[in-house]
Amino acid sequence: AFGSTRTLGNFVKATFAAIGNTYSYLTPDLWAETQFTMSPYQQYTDFLAKPQDKRRA
Repeated sequence: AFGSTRTLGNFVKATFAAIGNTYSYLTPDLWAETQFTMSPYQQYTDFLAKPQDKRRA
């Protein structure tokens, strides 16, 4: 049939790309350990909880 080579080539390329993407997928057990830092709101909670004095100019 006319054009079957082009169709077969596209199919092979798509299959190869799909298999490559499957192998490149990282599952959670392969993730590197992440060290989380505290946000400024968590770090300075005590300071933020204190009532602030209003200064008049």
